[in-house]
Amino acid sequence: PEKEERNEGYGYDENYQNQGSAREIKHYSTEDEKLIEIEKSIMTLLVRYGEKKIDLMADDGQVVKMSVAEFVMGSLADDDLHFRHPLYEKMLQEVAQHVEESDFVAKNFLMSSPDLEISRMASDLMSDKYQLSKGQQMADEESLVGSYINRLLLDYKYHILNEQIQSIVKQMSLPEVVNDIAKSTSLIQQFVSLTAVSRDMAKQLGDRVIQK
Repeated sequence: PEKEERNEGYGYDENYQNQGSAREIKHYSTEDEKLIEIEKSIMTLLVRYGEKKIDLMADDGQVVKMSVAEFVMGSLADDDLHFRHPLYEKMLQEVAQHVEESDFVAKNFLMSSPDLEISRMASDLMSDKYQLSKGQQMADEESLVGSYINRLLLDYKYHILNEQIQSIVKQMSLPEVVNDIAKSTSLIQQFVSLTAVSRDMAKQLGDRVIQK
């Protein structure tokens, strides 16, 4: 899907990464910047609503309730993913150690962290204005957090998957691979398999448009 269409759907804009905490991406490669932008959007919702329970569809079709923080950590763990931005990853690990406590409130926990990097970043994310889609009010953010976080995680995984596909394409052009039938065949099979998954994810991203 086109980038503009995705922005229209769930409302992070391309300049969001430069609001409030732009220092976090200045040392990263161009390839990582998009992922870090999405990580920031995920962390913004986690800081604000990490303890909020959202409804999720289980594999058996049953609706289950899970906190935003638990959903984010579980979704990343399912694919053995870690945030590219080390501070966001550190914040997630801190949350993981306390999310099951009965009095856990994400913003209070993170903003009062003795780790100054964590507390400052949490404060930045609380103060940043999350860019919603046209026609939506800021009050909608909390009521739609489940839809937002679900789409952000899907978009995150979509970008990582396409990174893997591009890596395979580059490998396929190497002379040592071109001249090795076994390696070429293996990479072609991986390419076909991952491309099919990517197409399915792109369709899901296109379908998951929050109605305005």
